[in-house]
Amino acid sequence: MNNEESTLKSWATGKLAMFAIGLAVGYFIYNSGLIQKVTGKLFAKKED
Repeated sequence: MNNEESTLKSWATGKLAMFAIGLAVGYFIYNSGLIQKVTGKLFAKKED
């Protein structure tokens, strides 16, 4: 494995890790009902 390949691999691994963390955080926020509260407020304003 040359230097370019290892750089690409570490970059891809970093991107994958960031994606996985983002997905986990997003899933946690979704499960905690934060999104429903925010969208609920937005839709409540529109309904009035």
